[in-house]
Amino acid sequence: KGVPFVRSANSGISIIADSNGKILEKLSLNKMGYLESELILNDDSTFFVKNQKIALLLLLVFSFAINFIFDLCIKKRKSLKITK
Repeated sequence: KGVPFVRSANSGISIIADSNGKILEKLSLNKMGYLESELILNDDSTFFVKNQKIALLLLLVFSFAINFIFDLCIKKRKSLKITK
């Protein structure tokens, strides 16, 4: 699903389309006039918009976990080089 689309051009080709791409109103080339239609705006928010704090917390925890794993791997490699 997309978002409603309104196009207005100086040439006169103007349309109003719904979120599925279906043209609701149209004004042909070189015609004068105006278009009027009701558009339904969806409230389909993404996970990140709905859960900003949780998403940020998950990102921070994931970043620290990856950093911790890399630090352990680097320390293990250094300790293996010293013992050889």
